[in-house]
Amino acid sequence: MSSEKSEMFAQMAFALHQEKVPEATVHLVVDYARSAIRCDEAGVLVTRRNKVETAAATSMLVRRADQFQQSLREGPSLWGRDEPAHVVIDDTLADDRWPRWAERVALLGLRSVLSLPLHTAERTYGALNLYSREPGAFTAGDVAVAATFARHASIALASGEEVFHLKIAADSRNLLGQAQGILMERFDIDSDRAFDVLRRHSQSHNVKLAVIAQQVVDQRQLPTSAPPPPAPTPSDAPAEPERPPMTLTSVDDGPHRIIGVAGEVDVSTAPEFIETALAAVESGQHHLIVDLHRTSFIDSSGLSAFILVQKALAKQGGTLDLVGLVERVHRLFTMAGLDQVIRLHATLDQAKESLDPR
Repeated sequence: MSSEKSEMFAQMAFALHQEKVPEATVHLVVDYARSAIRCDEAGVLVTRRNKVETAAATSMLVRRADQFQQSLREGPSLWGRDEPAHVVIDDTLADDRWPRWAERVALLGLRSVLSLPLHTAERTYGALNLYSREPGAFTAGDVAVAATFARHASIALASGEEVFHLKIAADSRNLLGQAQGILMERFDIDSDRAFDVLRRHSQSHNVKLAVIAQQVVDQRQLPTSAPPPPAPTPSDAPAEPERPPMTLTSVDDGPHRIIGVAGEVDVSTAPEFIETALAAVESGQHHLIVDLHRTSFIDSSGLSAFILVQKALAKQGGTLDLVGLVERVHRLFTMAGLDQVIRLHATLDQAKESLDPR
């Protein structure tokens, strides 16, 4: 290790051990890791009661990658939690150890992964995850540097173990903050928009904000059960109309899988659509037709969902066709230029005909 690198490590170690606020410590770990090791993204994932949570991340891409580890119950950090050794993924497009997780991370544009456990002799706290957009990005030298840094980070976290656990515990004092964090991770939004989603859900369902936040923390998503009927409103203050919920149908029709979408595809419903579509792809259905006749609204999160599904299908040599777009939804796709990569049709028959061999 060069004298310059040694000096940098000395400064990092001093700063980590001097920091007494656990939240600041994990953010320092992430910031310093990206400086010490060549990578595009970095994050600290922590474990709590057999669950994983993102304690700090350089971007929402990292939070999404962590979310996939939790929802799929597979990934390099879950393995690393039990085995005190590093994990290198040279190319997420070719890794077969955690194929479902790797496929989704590749769709996020992250091709190389280096995961190192944050642990002491007594216990493992979580993992330091480093990502690169290029395959084969992490060398043996990078692994050695990252391992040294991870040891410093582990000791710093261990020194504040009690406070650290208080920070990530689901207690009433930071309930709203936890709910915001969950929505930020799941739907790739900032904290202000996450709060707005909670507030809107609270108002439209006539349920206290604290109750909605607790349900988000418990369910790891916005509550989907039917809310109690809203309280009567004065005649001079009409109630804000509720947005229609999204409902999905999924049926096989010969060589096609037809997914019907009714309602709105937005920040709160897009993840459900993604999981339904990717489940079809994983089952071997590589020609999806999405019927949008009854879809009244799609926001930017919805557009991102269709792009992600289209990429997954393209990787399998498959196709994504959309039918029955109402005028404003059709205009949204054309303005975004998505009509150049996703085929749009007026009717279901037209979509089927376009897929038939010529």
